[in-house]
Amino acid sequence: MALITAPTPGRIVYYTDNDGAVWPAVVVVVRDLDDVELAVYVSRSTTDVIGARYQAHGARGSWRWPPEASSTLDVDDATGLVVGVA
Repeated sequence: MALITAPTPGRIVYYTDNDGAVWPAVVVVVRDLDDVELAVYVSRSTTDVIGARYQAHGARGSWRWPPEASSTLDVDDATGLVVGVA
């Protein structure tokens, strides 16, 4: 059994809809890992999803954490501005 970080309101996750499309979502309410309420951002609007369950591989009707970033940013120490991808 793997341990995962529990979701909290305001966190960004991915939601896979019943058609298999993946959308960004914000966690609104958490009852447990298999009962999460989301505000899903779908094509310039939002839709509510109640009772989404956790599924690490993005099964239809489930939420999952976004993957880790694969690259890093090069930031200027003096200004704090991004100057490129490292």
